[in-house]
Amino acid sequence: MPHHHPSRACVRNLYVSTFVTTSGVMDFEWWEAKRLAVLRERGIDFVDAQALFDGRPLYTAPSPRGAEERWLSVGEIDDRLVAVVWT
Repeated sequence: MPHHHPSRACVRNLYVSTFVTTSGVMDFEWWEAKRLAVLRERGIDFVDAQALFDGRPLYTAPSPRGAEERWLSVGEIDDRLVAVVWT
């Protein structure tokens, strides 16, 4: 299973930039308009989705696209499975 390195994650077409600092804390960035659209349309808030990377059990597998190295991480938030694709 890979470590979480500087990455860009995509939650159903929403890109979330993440990186791990030396303290182990991750920083997330996203387009606010896209966050609000996904929240309205799918009931998934990217603010809540950050919890997938808090050390909870998380299944991660390769999800390559062409030459790009990508990963799919699946975990549970509030009794709901959430999938994030990140590079």
